[in-house]
Amino acid sequence: FLEYRRRLEAVRGLAKKEEVRVIYKDEYDIKKFLRQVVYRESQRCLFCYYERLEKTAIFARRGEFDYFSSTLFLSPHQDQELLKAVIETISKKYRLKPYLERIEGGWQKSIELSKKMKLYRQEYCGCIYSEEERYRKKYQEKRNR
Repeated sequence: FLEYRRRLEAVRGLAKKEEVRVIYKDEYDIKKFLRQVVYRESQRCLFCYYERLEKTAIFARRGEFDYFSSTLFLSPHQDQELLKAVIETISKKYRLKPYLERIEGGWQKSIELSKKMKLYRQEYCGCIYSEEERYRKKYQEKRNR
């Protein structure tokens, strides 16, 4: 929940500073996510991608956009093949064209730009499983010193 709030506040702050309109839904339903993934934790990314990207596709369809994609393609930490498959599936369902091009050097550029702009950068994807994995490593390293 705190990770979600930090990201949301970063988006709001950037939108205000840059004077741009950002369309987002302030919604965090951890209970729904947990019900979907319980006993299927290894498939959690599939559920997460599908849930969020389907909402984006519905918005794109209503807004009469032609293409549909995700900034998740920038991250080397995301399962690119799974992400591509989810976007292709959702694109067909909502009659959108999937935009699957990776922006060469985009990840590094995003890091440099966010540092320059002093934007919050998360240390994990945001799900509690990822948080546990991330901080367990740090905790273990600290304990082993």
